[in-house]
Amino acid sequence: MVAALEAAGAPPEAINAARAQSSMEHCYVWRDNWEVFETFVALSGQWRYLASPMGPPQTLGLDYMRVESSLRLMGFSSKKRVKLFPWLRLMEGEALDVIRAREEAQQPAQ
Repeated sequence: MVAALEAAGAPPEAINAARAQSSMEHCYVWRDNWEVFETFVALSGQWRYLASPMGPPQTLGLDYMRVESSLRLMGFSSKKRVKLFPWLRLMEGEALDVIRAREEAQQPAQ
């Protein structure tokens, strides 16, 4: 992420924020879960957002139509897509909990 921001010429504050976030968020992935983890990360551009005229966009979740076509393009068989999908939804739910907590924390106090 940091390298991509640097290559794109992002402002230093964005690069520093990404560097700080990546250095403090590590997790262990069990070998049995590695394929679904990698797949979930590869789908990182498939999120849906709701634009708000009164503030930042709200994260809705994964766009399942795009997820399915992405899984096809990644070469997963029909059986494999059916097997992966519930696990991807589980990861989506957990990610949404974290994302929404961050979005709420960024809301100005009323």
